[in-house]
Amino acid sequence: MSEAFDIAALTYDDDFTHTQIGSLQRNRVWMYLDQVLENKGKLRVLELNCGTGEDAKRMVAKGHEVLATDISEKMLNMAKSKIIDEKITFLKVDVDKISDYSLGNDFDLVFSNFGGLNCIDSKSIGKFAESLSHILRKNGKFIAVVMPQFCLWETLYFILKGKLQDAFRRKKNFAIANVSGQLVKTWYYSPSRFDSLVSDRLEMESVKPIGLFLPPSYLEKFYKKNLRALRVLDWFENKVGSYSWQASISDHYYIQYRMK
Repeated sequence: MSEAFDIAALTYDDDFTHTQIGSLQRNRVWMYLDQVLENKGKLRVLELNCGTGEDAKRMVAKGHEVLATDISEKMLNMAKSKIIDEKITFLKVDVDKISDYSLGNDFDLVFSNFGGLNCIDSKSIGKFAESLSHILRKNGKFIAVVMPQFCLWETLYFILKGKLQDAFRRKKNFAIANVSGQLVKTWYYSPSRFDSLVSDRLEMESVKPIGLFLPPSYLEKFYKKNLRALRVLDWFENKVGSYSWQASISDHYYIQYRMK
């Protein structure tokens, strides 16, 4: 898997981070994440699957201490080129084997954005949750942005294109997702399914949709030419796209936990 993400790192920012859709979806994540990051003093944060460092850069800018990790050395190198600050350190970590690493036990927040945890199967999610009990402080937060088993946008899009197999791919045991041209084995979890895998160790505090009205990033080419339509969709996302029940039909969802 690391090889695929090493290749994807070369174009990931152009393919997602700096796109219109990617930026709008990330802004939604930050809107919720900032409620944890702000007005709580300096936090010690473990970021998993940090990618090219866009979220780590923001957290460091807010004064927090960040250990940014990823399975891809090339992703980490991209992140290092963006952030030069004594408050951040980088480490190559395979989240599927997180218990093998000595990361410390004093983190206030563990964070994983945009489907990083969709790259491991349900058994590994359970093991990961158990590892969190040795990483997070008491009452520490765990926040992830996960892809659910059903996306209304995606299903309608592929049905209209006559691609029924793609329309319901998230319902399969696993699917092969395209990440900047690289094919990656991917598991999808509804909010209730994800919660069932981690709830022995964690107490859910909130779940929010990310991309209910905003489309998936692979529609960037179309909406880049139709920015007015994208702005309308973003307006709807902001006005009525924040109810927990919508999380199970969105492109992604934001889910927040407190360590029991």
